[in-house]
Amino acid sequence: MQYEFLDDTDFEDLLRDYDNVLTDEEIFNSRAATLGGKTFYRSSASVDEFLTEIVHEGSHVIDNILKKKMLREDKAKKEIDEIIGNNWEQEIRAYSHERDWQLKIGITPEYKSIQEIEKHVKAKYPKHL
Repeated sequence: MQYEFLDDTDFEDLLRDYDNVLTDEEIFNSRAATLGGKTFYRSSASVDEFLTEIVHEGSHVIDNILKKKMLREDKAKKEIDEIIGNNWEQEIRAYSHERDWQLKIGITPEYKSIQEIEKHVKAKYPKHL
């Protein structure tokens, strides 16, 4: 697992350069992103925010490790997608892990329900990458 901490300016520039679709508000509200197998964290995040992002981005890291393992085993893309899920399913899983973590440590979760997570994911993320 590769990771890097960036100051606010570098983190925001990275997201702008990587994805022209994100709005300035979305970039400003982001605290972490996994891009090209490396996870980037905003160094100004609080400890609670950082640990929450570790849980969320860690879910993606696990998915990516499983995908690579299945590719080495010559599994078909369709079979991998059935096991790992499409982008929406992966994001919903990551946000659900994040929400569970927030509840367990006693902080108010960003999303009050799985339905709110699903609504957010379907509005902000493509179904397939």
